[in-house]
Amino acid sequence: MEPLVLDERIAAVVENLAQIALYDDLTHAYRRGPGMTRLTQELDDPCGVMVGLVDLDDFKAINDTHGHATGDATLLATADALRSVGFVLRLGGDEFICWRTPEPTDTETAFVGQIRAALARVSVHATVTGCHASRGVTLDVCLQTLDADLYRRKRGGGTLPVRHTTRDSTRGPEGLQTTRRYRVTRTNDGRVETVTHEGPKKALEALRSEKVLYGGGLFLVERDDDQNAPSHWFLAHANGTLDAI
Repeated sequence: MEPLVLDERIAAVVENLAQIALYDDLTHAYRRGPGMTRLTQELDDPCGVMVGLVDLDDFKAINDTHGHATGDATLLATADALRSVGFVLRLGGDEFICWRTPEPTDTETAFVGQIRAALARVSVHATVTGCHASRGVTLDVCLQTLDADLYRRKRGGGTLPVRHTTRDSTRGPEGLQTTRRYRVTRTNDGRVETVTHEGPKKALEALRSEKVLYGGGLFLVERDDDQNAPSHWFLAHANGTLDAI
């Protein structure tokens, strides 16, 4: 056998093994490991990353009612649809992550809307949440936030996006300090408390100082009097410090 032919065959085998290592056999989305590595690298982008978490609705019923071939086709259609929005990673089962570098006019709502529209075009029903993960947010915190919100959305039947922000929107139209009623959820055990305060971070600090909610964990702070107001997420450390995410 000619050396050149042998080299070409070896190169083809190596390329095939690389593809198998990187991509899921069924959906051709990134496998969990390689996809997480790439997403971690892209989280260091100064512009941050738009990240969406997708969980198919009633997927087990599709398999049970129509068979696994239909289930497999649904997973492939989902991955193909998400590729029209950004990069795709299959977390496992019927969960996917879709991400991309933010566009100039991107918002969490628009990004989630694009994912839902892409899925609707292939008649896939899913619960979707998303965020703009700013530079410095770790992948673990990003996914923990999205996963907690996805669980809450599936339980409540909603698909609103997570809003990651470090700003406290506490001033009225005349620039005067205002107080609002906030609902604080500790996501690790689902405990909920309400408090009236100037802003989301101060509301959480007040509850923690009163030892109503204490210790480390991930907290969701929402307006109790305005469902359309943005949500705020905070990572509380055991030493008492809070990081907005």
